[in-house]
Amino acid sequence: MAAALPGIELSGIIHEGPIWQEYRGRQAPLGRPVRVLQLGRGILPSSPLAGALRRQAQGLAALDHPAIVRLFEYREDETTLALVVESTLDQTLADLLDRPLEVEAVRAIGLSLARALAHAHGRGIVHGHLGSDVVRLDREGRLKLEGFGGTVGLAEAEPIEPVGRAGLAPETTIGEQPSAASDLFALGAILYQALAGITPFGDPKDAKYPSRVRNDAPTPLVRLRPEAPLALRQLVERCLSKVPAERPADAAQLVASLAALSTTPPEGALLAELVRRRWVAEPAHVPLVPEAAKRQVRWRPPLTLLLVASMGAGVASLAWFLKADAEQAPRPDLSLQTIQNPDAMLLRVVATPWAHVVVDGIHRETTPFAEPIRLGPGRHHVRLEHPNAAPEERVVEGVSGQAILLDVRMSVQRPPQSPISESPRVETSP
Repeated sequence: MAAALPGIELSGIIHEGPIWQEYRGRQAPLGRPVRVLQLGRGILPSSPLAGALRRQAQGLAALDHPAIVRLFEYREDETTLALVVESTLDQTLADLLDRPLEVEAVRAIGLSLARALAHAHGRGIVHGHLGSDVVRLDREGRLKLEGFGGTVGLAEAEPIEPVGRAGLAPETTIGEQPSAASDLFALGAILYQALAGITPFGDPKDAKYPSRVRNDAPTPLVRLRPEAPLALRQLVERCLSKVPAERPADAAQLVASLAALSTTPPEGALLAELVRRRWVAEPAHVPLVPEAAKRQVRWRPPLTLLLVASMGAGVASLAWFLKADAEQAPRPDLSLQTIQNPDAMLLRVVATPWAHVVVDGIHRETTPFAEPIRLGPGRHHVRLEHPNAAPEERVVEGVSGQAILLDVRMSVQRPPQSPISESPRVETSP
């Protein structure tokens, strides 16, 4: 049990380790939700084991950035040491990286963390052991960097080795102190996993992991995520260069490079992923197209009339397709299809044989699906993806209440064949 903290009502435990614990709580009388990081019982603030938690407080107190966890209170007396910080989800970014993410979500992660590092580095603070497990998420889909227990560069803190294996860079595996370039290497490892679904150097718990970081080259992203933009793949692999001088010059340059990859702001990409995983409740309206990215709606009579005229045939085709594949098609993910937005335009997609539907960089559905995709009025980029076909890209534009149909035939080059039977197999949705 945690030692009593006046003015803090604890409501549950998030993490319990040998040195410190993390609790959910509420700050009275404000009623503000918080998290409490506190030394375990039997460990006094005078113990060397308390140093990491104290250094984390020093790091957080010296920083003020929306992508860095805010420190509300620091409490230390003869018997205990505790940090009261802003509330986040219990999950960390590590929990989100159990599978590859959409490109816009990866870009959002990179931009957020690069901006946080640029802020810290500009104040002479190196994180020292950046990893996905020290990045929290809040209910708005924003990242919050913490874990400054391995901080170097503070006047009050002596340089120390990185904690655990997170944040290892080739130079730190041979005894060099972590630097700003080491943080960029660690960020590259996070983005690599976000794109590929695997870590670039294997299991960090493996005894040979430091040697692989120092000597092995990760599998090229073109083999693991060929559809990702070339510029993004090259930028991530540049961050993972063995030579610090070959990485981006600093975090600010990395921010500029990531921002230049797309004209669409990344806000909302991570929130959409959290909604899909049901980590957060679906908001009444998800801003699928940020205000800054909206374009003036233009009336296009020929295209509109053509789409409306084709609706009848398209709906009939969709109904036949759903009936034919009803037993084999997966249950559609409706996490983003039930947005209650009366002003939405409705997008229906019929793809032969099937396709993943990516709208504005976010995977929305896999055909066939029954409910239309609800989009904000304006222009949207639609990408249809099939593992054995070249992607098909379309631009749709409409007004509130308008229904739009896309009927696309994917150019499948190598339809899968049964390894047992020579007869062709009817391809269905994954």
